[in-house]
Amino acid sequence: MTKKMSLIISVLCTLIMFSACSSQKKIASEPNYKQISKQLEKDGFTIVGLTTLEYAVNQHLVNLAKGGKEIIGNAEGFKSENVGRQVAKNNAIIDYASTEIIKLKGKITSSTFSEGVPQTEFEKFYAAYQRKIQMDLDGILTESFSIIKQKDVVSQYRIYFIADENKAKTLRLDALKRAVVETQTIQKYATEIEKFINDEE
Repeated sequence: MTKKMSLIISVLCTLIMFSACSSQKKIASEPNYKQISKQLEKDGFTIVGLTTLEYAVNQHLVNLAKGGKEIIGNAEGFKSENVGRQVAKNNAIIDYASTEIIKLKGKITSSTFSEGVPQTEFEKFYAAYQRKIQMDLDGILTESFSIIKQKDVVSQYRIYFIADENKAKTLRLDALKRAVVETQTIQKYATEIEKFINDEE
C-alpha cells in the first residue's frame, strides 16, 4: 500500500468516526419523547383524538427542532370539554402576548430614549401592542396535540402549539407599526423599538 493510499484511508476513517460521534451527541441531546409522554400519563393526562400520546409528543418535538416556538395553553375546572379547549387556546395567546410585552418593556426601560417619555404614554403603547398581537396570533399557530385530565368534570385541558419563528417576528413588527399609530408620543421612537424586536432571539 502506498503512502498516498494510507493517507486517504486515514482521512476517511477520521471522517467516519467524527460523523458517528456527532450523531451520538445529537441523539443524546434530543428530548426523550417516551419519557415525556410517560410523565404526562403519570400526571393523569390522556391524548385528545385517535393518535397515541407518544406519537404526538414525538412529532411535536420533531417540528420544534425545525425552528418553531412552543406555545402552551392551559385551562382548568370546566365541565364542558369544548369550553375548556377554547379557554386553553385563549390563554395560550394571552400568555404569549404578555411574555412579549415583558421582554419589550425590559429593553425599553433600559434604553436612554425612554427617560423623557411619560410612563402613561408607554402604558398606552404596551396595551395597544399586546392587543394587536393577541388579535393576529391565532393565524400563525399550528396545533400539535391536546391532552386532557378529567374525572367527573374536565379538571385540566392543555393544548401544545407551534408558531413559526419568522412569522411570529413579522407579526410582532406589524403589531408595533399599528400600535404606535395609537400613541403619537411613541411614534418617533418606532425605529428604536423595531430594532429591539429584530434583535430578539
